[in-house]
Amino acid sequence: MSAVNFDIEALWLSWQDLQTQADAALQEGVAHYFKCMRQTTCDALALEALASSRLGQNDERVFNHLVGLMETYREVISLFGTPVKATSPDLVAGLCDVLGSRLRQFEDELAGQGNPVAKEKHTILENAIISAANHIENLEKSYLADDFLQPESSLSTILRQELLAGNPATAWQSLHESIIGNTLQSLQSHYTQTLQTCLTNIDDLHTRKTAAYYTDLLEREWEVLGLIIQVQVKAIESLFEAAEDDASYDIHPILSKLREAYQQTGPVVSGLRKMMQASTTLRKSPDSTGEDFAQTITAGITAPASIAIDSEAFMNALLPIADELFENIRTYNLGQIDNLRQEIKNKISLAEEVISTFEKAGAGLAAIQKEAACSIHFTEALPNNTYPIKESIDNNIADSAILGLPLNSSSADNIEELTNQSQISEDASILLQSIEEPTDATSGNVIEHTITQELPAPENHNIDNEILTGITETLEIKVESLAENLNVFTENTESLLADLPKGLPILSEENLLTAANQLLSAWCNISPTPETIAGFFEESVTLEAFASYSGQFAKHITNLSAKIEKASLRFKKETLLYEISTYEEILYHSVSRLKESPAPHIITAVSLLDDIFTKLESLLIENGITVIRPAAHEPFNGREHEVLIAEETEGFAKGEIVKVMTSGYKYKDQVILRANVIAAR
Repeated sequence: MSAVNFDIEALWLSWQDLQTQADAALQEGVAHYFKCMRQTTCDALALEALASSRLGQNDERVFNHLVGLMETYREVISLFGTPVKATSPDLVAGLCDVLGSRLRQFEDELAGQGNPVAKEKHTILENAIISAANHIENLEKSYLADDFLQPESSLSTILRQELLAGNPATAWQSLHESIIGNTLQSLQSHYTQTLQTCLTNIDDLHTRKTAAYYTDLLEREWEVLGLIIQVQVKAIESLFEAAEDDASYDIHPILSKLREAYQQTGPVVSGLRKMMQASTTLRKSPDSTGEDFAQTITAGITAPASIAIDSEAFMNALLPIADELFENIRTYNLGQIDNLRQEIKNKISLAEEVISTFEKAGAGLAAIQKEAACSIHFTEALPNNTYPIKESIDNNIADSAILGLPLNSSSADNIEELTNQSQISEDASILLQSIEEPTDATSGNVIEHTITQELPAPENHNIDNEILTGITETLEIKVESLAENLNVFTENTESLLADLPKGLPILSEENLLTAANQLLSAWCNISPTPETIAGFFEESVTLEAFASYSGQFAKHITNLSAKIEKASLRFKKETLLYEISTYEEILYHSVSRLKESPAPHIITAVSLLDDIFTKLESLLIENGITVIRPAAHEPFNGREHEVLIAEETEGFAKGEIVKVMTSGYKYKDQVILRANVIAAR
């Protein structure tokens, strides 16, 4: 097939742009996956640290209990109104002053900062998360530093190919597996260490300054509250019990709030003491297996959804090339069809040459018989002393008849000389009447002397002439049969060729787009250089889209060729070779009887018929038909030979061929007609 024409420079620039896009997309994909890994790992670390902490939320509750105590103080101060102060202003005022002082001190320290214990815990978690994030960042740098994005990297090459070929899902899945495989072990080891450190820092109240401070503060406040209840609250209660003027005013509900707060804080303080004692004990590693961690990280890393490359420009460059490749396939296969047409023409031409050869044979025999009649009449008409002239004329007439040539001028002149000398009898006038001088219609010049008149047969016409006449008639029949069957063969093959367009494949836009995509995929797999691009497209015809298109052509052409070959073989076997084979039978049975004849014209006829057979065999050989003519003593071969007679023959072993009756023929190693032989038995 012919080479594909395209602008290599423009195609290469488009490819370079596509590669740049692919590299950018690949780097973006790597960044996306490590971002997902970072987010998933940090979230998992925070959740597991909080869930695995021995303190749980107890450290944060320390501050919350302090806030609750302060709110109780505020409520008690608010509930002690004017009537109470009027009854016992000094004791109540003293209590309110103490509670107010504790409340102001707490609020001044807090200054609206929220829960400082929770903030401290958050800082510990944040440091752990930062450590994990930094480790993942280092993993990403290491992953990229291992020549991952270099052209020679097998993984990056595969990923580029998938992206360029329009298979991002496959590329991202491969990248996902690669990143997990290369980083998971290191990530899990660092995660476990970081989590252990984080939990240790969270659970050790001795090292947590803020938690320890508020724990101590809560314990001191509980102790102070106990003293307030024991001294001031009891004094106020005693005073109000002795007062009879305001017995209707009950202060017990107000003071009971302080007692309730004291009672609720006691267990919290006790629990904190236990935690303080336990925080010095080394904790075990977090209860998480590698499989759990791997599942968590793998599930959290999702494929990028919006990363893609625009291959439209490169595809637009490939589409016309794909179209030209299809056109080359079509042109090549139409050429194969033209070859079929030429083969048919060759077969028709062979048949026409065979017909022409038989026609010449028949014309030659007729001329020989005509010459024989002329020779006999002329010999009888000439005196003996003119024999040399007569012999010259006779030979020229024979040559004229056999070769289909006109009489030469010398013979005509000799005849005219004999006539002027009155040495030719009256009967010789028959010959003279058969000679004329045809002229050129344009110039009026005399061309040649030619025998034109049929002469009566001589009285001694014998059986040999009858055989010649029979052969001549047989040749005429053969010519008619060949011509008739050739017409049928020609019509049949022309009909097959006329139906050819109905089965040829049609190239659709979908086929073209599919082929362009396959070209893109193959291009990405091979990554040709400017020097190898032409060769790449030459080899691309093996791609499925092109091979399928070519295969449809080939199937149709094969079917057509098979039908034509079948019709051709049938024509060869039943008509062409049959007629030649029966002609060989004529040579064997009839002409062989003429070879003993002394008559010159019979000898000439035999030579003509032998030459015709030689000519026919030459035509067959020139057209790829091999003659099967085994030699004597050659072993019998049932594939190529057919025994007509099996007889005991002296000097021949059983199964040896004695004689060939008619030749056989084969075409492209396929036997069409077997040779008819006589074999020894």
